[in-house]
Amino acid sequence: MEQPDLPMEMPENDRLYIIKQHGESLAQKKKAVEELEAQISEIKQESKEISERTLPALMDELQISSIQLQDGSLIEVGDVVAAKIKDAETALQWLRETGNDSIIKNQFIVSLPTENTEAADSLKEYLMDNELPFEHKQGVHPQTLRAFVREALSEYTDIPRDAFGVFETRKVLFK
Repeated sequence: MEQPDLPMEMPENDRLYIIKQHGESLAQKKKAVEELEAQISEIKQESKEISERTLPALMDELQISSIQLQDGSLIEVGDVVAAKIKDAETALQWLRETGNDSIIKNQFIVSLPTENTEAADSLKEYLMDNELPFEHKQGVHPQTLRAFVREALSEYTDIPRDAFGVFETRKVLFK
């Protein structure tokens, strides 16, 4: 939206009036945005209630896993597993001990000239030898973690659920 030019020959009182009008308009728009965001938040919460509680319970009660709606879309109820590493030390150690450490990724965050392209191990040694500050992180990509935990829940009885932040629910999804 273009900013209106205020003519310099316009009296100061008129220019202040125009500024106040725009200020009032902006305040109204900000309030309207806040109200719409509150409505969206409420609708999202209601949708979550229906998709994660109401429909799964009703469909489980009738022992159906999917149903076609009038508009032709299909809803399907299924188990959803989410995970987010909460205790990195415990989670990464468990992955190493169970031979699943191939999903652990190393990340170095370093500020060096672009011409330095050494491999990760020699880079770390170089940084340490030269007392250059660096950050070294180990972790698992979120999608890899979710897929791994979903599979691991059926294979391992000793998976540290708290360390992996495991969350399980039943949910209806549109297909």
